[in-house]
Amino acid sequence: MNIERARDALDGLMFGDGTLRRFPKTALYHMGQCKPTVSLEDHLKWEYWLKDNVFSALGIKATARLRRGISKGKEYRFADMWTQASSLLAIVHDEWYTGGEWAKPRNSSPHVQGAVKRIPERLMSVSEMPISTLVQWFLGDGGSGWIGITNTCPAVHVQFSTHCFTKEEVYHLMDMLSGIGIVTTKPKQCKSAKGSGLVIRLAQESINYFMDLVAPTIIEMFGDSVGLSYKDLLKYRVSSSYKYYPRTNYPSEVKTC
Repeated sequence: MNIERARDALDGLMFGDGTLRRFPKTALYHMGQCKPTVSLEDHLKWEYWLKDNVFSALGIKATARLRRGISKGKEYRFADMWTQASSLLAIVHDEWYTGGEWAKPRNSSPHVQGAVKRIPERLMSVSEMPISTLVQWFLGDGGSGWIGITNTCPAVHVQFSTHCFTKEEVYHLMDMLSGIGIVTTKPKQCKSAKGSGLVIRLAQESINYFMDLVAPTIIEMFGDSVGLSYKDLLKYRVSSSYKYYPRTNYPSEVKTC
């Protein structure tokens, strides 16, 4: 993976739940995954892929492993990934966060707390969503499901959890999707403690086209996975009533109707 694609992929991670911890001269990236709809093996497989492709291309060492945590008195396991502290990631942090204050705990380095994630100005001026960004965003904060499963050919529901972004940012993300030919519907309004509460949803006519864009990388990462997998996000709607006709040689792992 070249540096440009790696930076695009990092933007996709930041659209989702990826976080950056800012120190005086550096920052590190951290991501923990334990979604019940995906196996721990696939969580770890994704993090290893990011380590060996995205962060390696950026010249940043990363570590991924399974760890144990405690929540509400119960132990759970999760896939945990973090990078070395990097001056490049400090620049990325300052693009993606605003506000916050310096905390100076006794047993750790000074770091920024309370900063608010924002979409960088350089992305707010971009009219098209890079595919590398789209794939990582979909894996991190996207979702898909069947609608009307009792029908002969049910519809597919695809959405992105953008509720923490402002209304301006959400509509700009929709414009970036439109820039690569993906049609969205009116965003769904959800309750949210911060941000606009708006959730992006794809129009049915764009489902198959969208899946064709993200499938190659997802199959590359998870094509040999068994059980609960990220590749289960790939769902196709086949109907003559829609404008886009998908390819005929679907990967064997992709469910079609």
